[in-house]
Amino acid sequence: FDISNYKVYSLNELDSILTKIKKLYNRLHNNRGLINQIDDLMKNDFS
Repeated sequence: FDISNYKVYSLNELDSILTKIKKLYNRLHNNRGLINQIDDLMKNDFS
């Protein structure tokens, strides 16, 4: 088990996850209706 290799792998994983989140966020940002829908869902589920 190579710890330095593991760190690089983790950073790459994190980077790809962050990229996916950014893409998703941008897509949501361009789609106000979807944001409002999600907002309503959150309020209903967690209030």
